[in-house]
Amino acid sequence: FDTNNLECTVEIQGFKLEGMAWIDTPGLGSMVKENGALAKEYIQSADYIIYPTSSDSPLQQDETEQLKELFEQHKKVTLCITKSDEKEEDECECGSEEGCSDCKNGLIEILQNKPLLNREKQENYVHDEIKKIIKEDKESVLGDIFSISTHTAKKGLKENNNELFENSNLPRFYELITDVVQEKATKLKEGTPYDGLKSFIDNNILGSDQAKQENSITGIKKSLEELNEKINESFERFATLKNNANSDLESEIENIIAEHSSKIDQSNSKEIFTKIDAQLNTKVGEVIQNNISEIFADFDTTLKSLTSSFGISDFEIHDTYKKIHYTTETRNKKIGSGLLGAISTIGAGIALASNPVGWVVAGTMAAGAAGSYVGGKLGEASGSDQTEEIKVGDNKEEVIQKFKSMRLEHYEKFAQNLYQQMQDTFFMPLQNTSKSININLNIFEVRMKKIL
Repeated sequence: FDTNNLECTVEIQGFKLEGMAWIDTPGLGSMVKENGALAKEYIQSADYIIYPTSSDSPLQQDETEQLKELFEQHKKVTLCITKSDEKEEDECECGSEEGCSDCKNGLIEILQNKPLLNREKQENYVHDEIKKIIKEDKESVLGDIFSISTHTAKKGLKENNNELFENSNLPRFYELITDVVQEKATKLKEGTPYDGLKSFIDNNILGSDQAKQENSITGIKKSLEELNEKINESFERFATLKNNANSDLESEIENIIAEHSSKIDQSNSKEIFTKIDAQLNTKVGEVIQNNISEIFADFDTTLKSLTSSFGISDFEIHDTYKKIHYTTETRNKKIGSGLLGAISTIGAGIALASNPVGWVVAGTMAAGAAGSYVGGKLGEASGSDQTEEIKVGDNKEEVIQKFKSMRLEHYEKFAQNLYQQMQDTFFMPLQNTSKSININLNIFEVRMKKIL
């Protein structure tokens, strides 16, 4: 097998023997993401797994997590504590402080297996740590745990040192693999599909050990609970929006109308009210959209713009008339007395111009009174009953107030109806669907447990 200083195995390697395919994969926690993913694919199909951990620092946290994942997949795992060797210094037989070809400064390094007691302590430590993460129903998947050194095994073979070779534990490793291939192979091969299915149901579907599995029943139920909480929150918020629709919109409508009210007159009322309506559509639409968008933010829903058209003919400014009922006899009397009175006053003034001042004034007043009386009588003689309208101003303020009231009433109803539609057409069906999914999940879960 090719190895690398940074990462022992950087690609999938393997060979086949009769009855066995041996695959060496990169680690599950490979520095190269693609390699780790590829290793997981091979592990899915593996009947037996040999997991190496270094004697320098056995079973680090990431390795513990990886082993936990393997055990949850019902994979049979044997742990090898590798590099269980050390080097000791000894004086070289050359006796020279300068050293020779076999030594450095008169000292040589001797490769040997770590003491048996130290190795047993590491094996017990690894066993205890694994017992913390493995459940009783999965204890059968834990194989042997033993120390091994390929370096001392090679040296023992090279130097024909049987003790060094035996203590390297490589012979024990051979026995283990032979036992797996000859005695356990059939059982492992037959059990792998079942174990794989059981692992899939247990973890991916039921999620009994990994609630974090998003697609497991446990994960889906958790998501449904969160969704239902948000739906209930949305119902409450929509109820508040409906209750506050008037106050939310009133100030906006008031401000826009106030902005234009001073410019409105009889000649431009249609034009300005049309302009106000356009602004109201936009502003009210923004208010409603902002309210709903806050609620829909968790549902990634976009609210389309709101538009509404109104008739403007009801909001024309025109002259206002006050209806005063009187007979034309009264009217003609007023007109006649005014006209003839004026003529009489002028005539009397000319006729009495030579008289003393007092007489002039008295005569003028008398002539005026007489003229009024005569004119009134003439009017009475030609009178008949009629009604006449007299201009007293315009109805601008009344029209603006009517416009404001009608628009506020319309938009309030519009907003409330829209909020209700959002509940009825989106949240209510979503809530019903969520309940239905939850019921089906419960039925499905019961059936999967029966399979197990």
